[in-house]
Amino acid sequence: MNHPLRLALAGEMHARPFLRIEPPERVLHLALFAGDALDRHHAWLGELCECFGVSAPQHGASYFFHDFGPWRLKWENHSEFSTYTFAFRGDGSGDFADDLLRRLPQAWLGQLAGNVISAAQLAFVSAGGQPLAASDPWLRTQFSGPLIAGARVMAGGEVWSDFLVQPDGVSRFLLRDVGLREFQAGRLSQRVLEIDTYRMMALLALPVARECQPVIREAEADNYRFSASAAYFSIIRARLQELREERIEGVPTLGEFMERRLVPAMEFCESVRRRQHELIERLSRTDSLLRTRVTMTQERYNSAILASLNKRAELQLRLQHAVEGFSIVAISYYLLGVLGYGLKALGKLGVPVEAELATGLALPLVVGAVWFAVRRAQRALHRRHPSEDPAPAPAASSS
Repeated sequence: MNHPLRLALAGEMHARPFLRIEPPERVLHLALFAGDALDRHHAWLGELCECFGVSAPQHGASYFFHDFGPWRLKWENHSEFSTYTFAFRGDGSGDFADDLLRRLPQAWLGQLAGNVISAAQLAFVSAGGQPLAASDPWLRTQFSGPLIAGARVMAGGEVWSDFLVQPDGVSRFLLRDVGLREFQAGRLSQRVLEIDTYRMMALLALPVARECQPVIREAEADNYRFSASAAYFSIIRARLQELREERIEGVPTLGEFMERRLVPAMEFCESVRRRQHELIERLSRTDSLLRTRVTMTQERYNSAILASLNKRAELQLRLQHAVEGFSIVAISYYLLGVLGYGLKALGKLGVPVEAELATGLALPLVVGAVWFAVRRAQRALHRRHPSEDPAPAPAASSS
């Protein structure tokens, strides 16, 4: 009754369930990127499972979960990277002093050298319903960065991080349960870790862009300068908006001063850039028209060549028919000569036969037989090689 793909398609809705966590808990998240060597992701997972005597998933699997005892593992394979999420039971302090990497097999970690694109440690603690202030000195004991980012999320949680890679090689995220509902913690932790992972994957294009920049800049020097000026002007406006200026009587605001002095110059640059772009478009259209004219000229030339070939084929066909007629006459002539010699020989032997009369009577029969044999040979040849038929093509005759 079911379609062959029904169960597989229905299972996609539950293919990557959230990892259920409850405070206090610690999470270590590793994202591995191996370039085009996609088979290495399943090999790494298989080696980790082998360290604990656990059966690895089948090759081609995209999700794996297992409780290894000291920690639970959720493994996911994406299009070009794989992620390992290890969940450890914590003591509720939310302290990052404990190096979770030391709890994993060190030999297995050694095989990952050069392939870890993201490593994050997440501490999930209960806040007892009390939100944390940004000025709380306890935050400075958990993060070493000069700037700490934080937000209240999902109407019951807090996320704090400085987005810095610590000396132990991992970045830190603090999640506080102020009033999260059941199962929200798992979704929140996965979203935070995915943001960090995809942030690093997105930045992989940055070195490539920097390498391409000199070549592109040389190819479009003027356009690059106009685009850069527009980008800088957008940054100026954004920074002025962030200042939230309030007017001081008697003097213009910084934004008004910039608008009065800078906007006319930027508008002039934009007009020149626009004119340059329009000129490029006109040149492109002219180039397209020239290409079209060249193409049409080539097509007319090809049509003339085809017409010439068609005429030659017709002449060859007529010549062939003429040659066939001459060949019939020649063959008939030689056959009648042979027949005449035979009849004369019979007359010498005493057979009462008129050689000239018999040869004359046999003339239409011999010519007809030769013509029939030649036509039959032509038909047999055309059946064997139909592509070599010298008849003119309809397309050529239409030209």
